[in-house]
Amino acid sequence: MRRCALLILIFLLHAAAVSQTTSTDSQTLQALLAEVRLLRHDLQTSNATVARAQIALYRLQRQDEALLHAQKRLSDARLKVAQAESDKDRKSIQIQGAKSATSHSEAPDAQTHFEEVVLPGLQSELEMLGKQEQQARAQVAEAEQQVRDEQVKLDGLNDLLDRYNRALEDFGRK
Repeated sequence: MRRCALLILIFLLHAAAVSQTTSTDSQTLQALLAEVRLLRHDLQTSNATVARAQIALYRLQRQDEALLHAQKRLSDARLKVAQAESDKDRKSIQIQGAKSATSHSEAPDAQTHFEEVVLPGLQSELEMLGKQEQQARAQVAEAEQQVRDEQVKLDGLNDLLDRYNRALEDFGRK
């Protein structure tokens, strides 16, 4: 707004200067031309900064979405770990309960049947659950790293927007 008022003032001065001598007219025109060129340069610089800021805002929005997606993935992976731990604990309790029931059984071949048939199957299931838990923990570690990476990118974009904001504030003070 200040620049527009300045431009109008310059044109009014130019109109007033028209009534003066030719030498003064030439100097006034040169001064007006220099001021118009300076205003045009300032406007181009300002427009470019605003455009860059808009691009950075778009990137910030996209990066925020990427961070939210990574955080959801991390949350899901942590739920898988908790589920795997719970399943493994239940299977361990089931094995202990079956051992206890077999040891208290009055059937003579119950202990042998348990150790040869039932126990290997239960232990196999327990091992499978242990592997699932390890895989879930690996997914948690990977998801945590992705969240950190996305946060670093988001912080970088926030810093960029802060620099653009300062540049526009400095430009407004001129």
